[in-house]
Amino acid sequence: PHPRTALFLDNLADTYAESGRQAKADSTYRGTLAMMETVHTPPHVRMAHTLRAYGDLLLRMGQGDAAAARAEQSLDILDALASTRPNERQSTLLVLARIREHNGKHEAADSLARAVLQQARSGPDPSTGHVAQALDVRGTLAHRQGHSTRADSLYAAALQVYQEAEDERGRAAVVRLHWGAMRTEQA
Repeated sequence: PHPRTALFLDNLADTYAESGRQAKADSTYRGTLAMMETVHTPPHVRMAHTLRAYGDLLLRMGQGDAAAARAEQSLDILDALASTRPNERQSTLLVLARIREHNGKHEAADSLARAVLQQARSGPDPSTGHVAQALDVRGTLAHRQGHSTRADSLYAAALQVYQEAEDERGRAAVVRLHWGAMRTEQA
């Protein structure tokens, strides 16, 4: 095996996941991780990325506990690397927040989303995408807890952040979907 082959497999797994081919993505992520263990010296940022993406896939497949384990492994690797990539860490925290929300651990999910907001706003490389995603997670949590007014304001804030960031405008559709689903449930 070669590191480039592992990277190719990782990209292929991402493509399968994004195209909805979950079974293919699942097996490809497992193969990628096995190969990465032989070609990279841990801790390695590529493994953290793959574990985070695999955790996100497992969440979409309804496997909350397995998803949490992968996201936590990713976070452990990033922490071992002393967070040389704050955006990678924030992305992993957001995946973990969505997993915690899915698993009914609302306080933990909210705490993670708040941590991302603080880091994304005050870090050396502020990420508008991470701010908007964290606001969206918090909006979903508020909605699930029956706080419609709070959810409305969080979704509106997330939408505004996305609309103000030229390279993030396409992601505003996700917030509109969450917000629309909430309003449909209320009707």
